[in-house]
Amino acid sequence: MLRMLGPAQKREVKATQNLSIIVLFFIVCWIPLYTINCVQAFCQDCEIPLELTNFCIILSHANSAVNPLLYAYHLRDFRAALKSLLCCLFGSKEDNVGNYTQGK
Repeated sequence: MLRMLGPAQKREVKATQNLSIIVLFFIVCWIPLYTINCVQAFCQDCEIPLELTNFCIILSHANSAVNPLLYAYHLRDFRAALKSLLCCLFGSKEDNVGNYTQGK
């Protein structure tokens, strides 16, 4: 399908896909905490384990921590810098020098 589209339409499709990923990640991270809050607000007798509540709070905070990386990962220069960093941390030095000097 993307082969039949022009460059402007391809960019729009890519932007829509990226935004969909970000919104889906937001929903996955925040819906559990919203659900717990609603249950606690409307069902005073319902007991929710403290561990579950804490996990959902941490999950919502993780969204805030990962969100900038999700946005930035869609930038080509950021991906190249991240790849270079990861290769530097976990790969061999020969691979890092070659990738950095070639701009890959």
